[in-house]
Amino acid sequence: MKLLNTSSLLRKLGYDFHEFIQDPVIPDLSEKRFSDLIPEIANSERGRNISEARLYSHQLKTLEGLRRGSNVVLISGSGSGKTEAWFLYTALERKKTLAIYPTLALANDQIERLSEYSNAIGMKSDYLDASRNRELISRFKSGLRKYVSELDLLVTNPAFLMHEIKKMVSGRSNLQLFIQDLDLLVIDEFDFYSPREISLLLSMSRIMEELSDFQIAILTATLGNPEDLKRTITEINGKNTIVIRGKPFRPENRVYLIIGKNLRQIWEEIREKREQFLGRDEIGEDVMEALEDFDKFKENYLKVLETAKYLGLEIPNPVADPVELIKEYCLSEEEEGLTLVFTKSIRKAEEIVKRTIVEDQSLNGRIKAHHHLISREERKKAEEEAKKGELRVLVSPRTLAQGIDIGQVLRIVHIGLPETVREFKQREGRKGRRVGIKYTETVVFPFGRWDRDLVMRGIKTFEKWTEVPLEHAIVNPENKYSLLFESMYKFLTRRKLNKEEINFLIDLGLIRRGELTPLGERTWKYLNFYEFAPPYGIKRYFSGNPIQDIGHCDLVERFQIGCFDYSSDGIVQDLRRKGRTITGVNVVPIKGIWSVDHFSYALEEYEKSKFKWGEYPDPIGDYFSGRLHSEVICVVTPPKNGFGKYTKIPNRVYWKLYGKNYRPVRVNGKTLFLRDSKSIEVIAPTGGKYEDYTYGVVLELDPREDLEWIRVGLALLFLILRLKRGISFETIVYEVHQVGERKLMGLHEPQSAGILEKLDWSSLREEVREFEMDEVSEVLLKQLDEEAHYSLVSSGMNLELAKKYSYRVIDYLTLRERIRLKFMGRELEIPKPSRAQKLFSIGALGLKLTDYSGIVYLSIFDGEEKFSSEVYVELEEPENWEGISRKIQELVNKGFQLVVYDYEELSKTLRQFNLLSLELMISGLKGLNRVLDLREKLSELGISPAPFEEVIAGIGWEKEGYSLIDVTREFERSKSKISEVGIGKWRYFTKYLSKKAISYVSEVSELTYKLKLALEQIEPVRKNPYKSYS
Repeated sequence: MKLLNTSSLLRKLGYDFHEFIQDPVIPDLSEKRFSDLIPEIANSERGRNISEARLYSHQLKTLEGLRRGSNVVLISGSGSGKTEAWFLYTALERKKTLAIYPTLALANDQIERLSEYSNAIGMKSDYLDASRNRELISRFKSGLRKYVSELDLLVTNPAFLMHEIKKMVSGRSNLQLFIQDLDLLVIDEFDFYSPREISLLLSMSRIMEELSDFQIAILTATLGNPEDLKRTITEINGKNTIVIRGKPFRPENRVYLIIGKNLRQIWEEIREKREQFLGRDEIGEDVMEALEDFDKFKENYLKVLETAKYLGLEIPNPVADPVELIKEYCLSEEEEGLTLVFTKSIRKAEEIVKRTIVEDQSLNGRIKAHHHLISREERKKAEEEAKKGELRVLVSPRTLAQGIDIGQVLRIVHIGLPETVREFKQREGRKGRRVGIKYTETVVFPFGRWDRDLVMRGIKTFEKWTEVPLEHAIVNPENKYSLLFESMYKFLTRRKLNKEEINFLIDLGLIRRGELTPLGERTWKYLNFYEFAPPYGIKRYFSGNPIQDIGHCDLVERFQIGCFDYSSDGIVQDLRRKGRTITGVNVVPIKGIWSVDHFSYALEEYEKSKFKWGEYPDPIGDYFSGRLHSEVICVVTPPKNGFGKYTKIPNRVYWKLYGKNYRPVRVNGKTLFLRDSKSIEVIAPTGGKYEDYTYGVVLELDPREDLEWIRVGLALLFLILRLKRGISFETIVYEVHQVGERKLMGLHEPQSAGILEKLDWSSLREEVREFEMDEVSEVLLKQLDEEAHYSLVSSGMNLELAKKYSYRVIDYLTLRERIRLKFMGRELEIPKPSRAQKLFSIGALGLKLTDYSGIVYLSIFDGEEKFSSEVYVELEEPENWEGISRKIQELVNKGFQLVVYDYEELSKTLRQFNLLSLELMISGLKGLNRVLDLREKLSELGISPAPFEEVIAGIGWEKEGYSLIDVTREFERSKSKISEVGIGKWRYFTKYLSKKAISYVSEVSELTYKLKLALEQIEPVRKNPYKSYS
């Protein structure tokens, strides 16, 4: 097969580039041919392509394993013939098979192949999703169930399957008869699914297994814990499970990273001005060496160019125009295949096509765009022309990344890199799938912000980035999301539930007295595969015309007013409402940004920032170059400790703006870069709410902790989890908060995985200790958490300090268990609190609402009664503090001792809010040894750090009222409302906050008192040598 040599073309066009070669991967072959097993397969066009090919060894092993009656887990990359592996068994043994693909739109290629194969050998096959179901109902009416039951092979998606399984509760499922005779269940693209979705797939398998005895085949490119999956599948159907590993077919691949034209000339021009680089502390040795050696300059050309700009030197950029190269691909008469071009936006895709045709009219018909704003008919026509070889180049933002058969793809051109290795490899997986290709090509034009961040670390960093292993599919047999779905299904079908299942549903408030509660009814309705929401999407309109729906979670996280819609190059102008319900979003083209009133303030702030940085305001240009993007700040209420309900409510929208220019920072002899950024609030109403069940934990931190570095420690920990254990950045989300002097760390799983509960955090200590930061991990850290990355780079890349705080995070995550061990075996029979004990305790919480106003919540417990007060502070003048002061004086005069959990924190809170007389009174008591500081006593017991809420939870005491995180969420809501309506009514908008905060400090004062009594019970063992965990 003839193929142009891009290396020669680039040299002809005058480009400098970096080239490397990825070795071919050749799967092990068996002696069997497809025609030996199924000669009839040659009766189809696709079958003829493979009929004389020898089976890969993993295909034959899969067939043999299934024939022995085993389940199979096949782990092999894309293009390795996984579909044919199980189909051979279905065809040869005539096994009734249900094949599940993530979405049928992404499985078009497989569906067409399976249909052709089935027709060739006389098997009945069809596919079924919501739209196909409607079509078949109109055709068969009540006979649809019979039609489906007579199929040999049915392809569906998990969302439709789950919908049908839920319908089995009422006996109305169109799939039930088919499932009752099922022989083989196939779950393909297993690594596509989130941990929550994997749990639901396994739950559906368990439910279907009650109806029939079938084998299971799971196909995946990656898998983190195959033994867990193997054990789980065997538990589902009682059959032996084997794990088979295969290799995909991949010819040699030649990768070209385009630098640009005139690189040597630019280097020589910079060299003439190299004296301006001398003596600058912020410039590293890598840049200085590049000024002396052209090869080193080529490796670090972006570093040198950005440093030159920083120094104010007028240096031209290397020119790189992808249209020049794409025209050469279009003009070729000898090449027998297709070039796929991926862009970052629809506008860029259209621009590439139009420019190519305008510059050479003869290329009209040889290049086309492909995206969702083009009609389905036109897209289909372009796909057919590509398969026939009439098209030379197809340009697309994302729609061609997977699932569509477009013939023989020889080359992928990336105009801008995707931000994840997974998406990059999905794109790359479209080429070179057929035998007979000598080599394939990858061409990269680094145009976007992410591309520059990557290449700025040196062009070989891009090479290393392509080799980062994919995230693993996570299988957790103990994920309670499975328990949620299966328990509810059993309850509704009146199957017998065990005690664990009954208590689980009762604890979640889903059942009561043998019936579903209203919450239970809503939960069952909202339990769907891809999200916890009704089984229909939110309508999306682009310039008034309906386009693809969005999910309910997407509405909350990505489609608030002011959010950029990256799939259509638009911006959300408004939300469609029906009462309090959001029914749709209105999107306008990005060029309409100036005409929306909601954006006036944000655009003014945008212009101010651009002028301040010496840049020309161009929001549309900044959007397309990746320097302007949107983010929604949500108020997230996760479970506080374990599995439970979580809610996410959009609070406000920000535009994140990045400056064009970088600032060099010298770190360990190398040059890293920081740049200006600005978060700009979009003043507009938000709408919607998303809920689900998941895992979470909220931990109180020592008030002395440095939250900036706790965040760095968290980021480093999750970077290590990604690189060493294949856990994606999206699996666990972390956050840190400060509420007055109290500090919190929260972690939750946006999609229930159970990793928070299952992971042995202590085992990460060794991985943290051994971790070394390289260029790829440094840029991935920036991708994970820009704030943490900025802090680390600003410190001179103080990795040892970052590791210290990772250890601190691990300490907090294991603290409750360590406290349990410390108190284990002790009967804490504390005496009943009484005034006779001559003790009183204080709970306090100070909250700053603005620079000039705040509230201090105080509560005293004297052993029998509580006295609570809220002290308003405005312009440093406290109000309503006298009552609490009189109460303290009264108790002190009666000889009471004060018990506090943390004297230093209490004292700091009182000083911060100008309650100086109270602070003087308490410090005087301290001087008279009449203050008992419980934190000091816990430190003597070897429990450190020891935040109040963690000690209470570790002992096993339940807080009955509001927690600190509840107060935090209400505090955020109050501040948001005050920001929206103005400072004048701040007291009115804190009434719900005050209710929760008073309840909180009131319970804290009582628990502090009881903790003092509990610690007295273990006083005799304080002299034992405990290990300190600080």
